[in-house]
Amino acid sequence: MDSNHLTPMQVRTYSEIRDLQCQHTVSYFCRNDKENIILSVEDFRTDGKISETCICRNITREIAQDIMRLAAENSVGIGCWLDLLTDNGIDYELIEE
Repeated sequence: MDSNHLTPMQVRTYSEIRDLQCQHTVSYFCRNDKENIILSVEDFRTDGKISETCICRNITREIAQDIMRLAAENSVGIGCWLDLLTDNGIDYELIEE
């Protein structure tokens, strides 16, 4: 997924807090790919970008959007947002893009 050509459905911006947190922006993406839903979370930091992307086959776009909104509104980022899928019985497969 080339997120440079997609508009994220949710964006969270974090300020730098000395010795506690670096400045970064987390973006949440949802798109259709034929019969599948592609979800992605990207964390943009001053030293680069970290991202996780997965294919979900057993959900509707509406459910996918709700999950991504839940992740964004609760500041669930890289390394944890996939737990939302697992906890809600959503089958997914991580992919490289």
